[in-house]
Amino acid sequence: MDDNLNKLKTITAQVDSPLDRALYDILIDYEKKQQENEVWKADTQSIINRMEDEYHLECENRDDDYYVEPPVTSMDYIEACHENQGSYYVEKSLGEELMALHEMQIIYSFKQIEISLKKFILLLKPEIDLKSVQRWDSLKAEFKKYGVKLGEAKSFTFINQLREVNNALKHSAKITDGVKKMNIKEFSGLSVFTPESLAKFHSGVPAHKKVFLNSVAYAIGTNLQINPDNLYWFSMGSKYEKDMGDIPF
Repeated sequence: MDDNLNKLKTITAQVDSPLDRALYDILIDYEKKQQENEVWKADTQSIINRMEDEYHLECENRDDDYYVEPPVTSMDYIEACHENQGSYYVEKSLGEELMALHEMQIIYSFKQIEISLKKFILLLKPEIDLKSVQRWDSLKAEFKKYGVKLGEAKSFTFINQLREVNNALKHSAKITDGVKKMNIKEFSGLSVFTPESLAKFHSGVPAHKKVFLNSVAYAIGTNLQINPDNLYWFSMGSKYEKDMGDIPF
């Protein structure tokens, strides 16, 4: 089998990394902890509400000169209040950790794409200094020299959105004007990224990432004059149509 074909297959296969799977498992565990905390918060709030309701009801049914012990004198009430406050602390802590994990998912996903694209470039030009293609525009321009237009690859629009979200997250949780201009539905109406919005957006990353890199690999394989029959492997299972928006190359 053609050595370049093997290299193309290796590069595209690396998109499914162990870290992706590990992050996914960690996020599932954190979401489970969130659900458990919500139950804990609701249960303790229910105890607080019940004891306060019972106190007010007893006050209404007693004479004015009859003293009713307020719930704050009960250890059960004090303990429920303490645990309820604890659940809010856990909620905030889990939310911050989830946000960090989702940010990591997005940033790592785009970094994978950048690394894969640079490996593709090395196939086209082994002597290239990769420092010269650190910027996205430089990378696109280098591919164009070989007739490979990234903007014409399948799923490019989504990958470009991922790039913009990645750039925004590197600075803060604020949704930048660049992201807003892309009209990404998961962030519609938001001023800051949230764990929920990032999770929904990232759910589309694995499929789009695979389709995009396979599409680029096909174009590179054509440039390297690999037998078209062998390149068919890169077009199998691509469910996204060719994405050719009004994109400057």
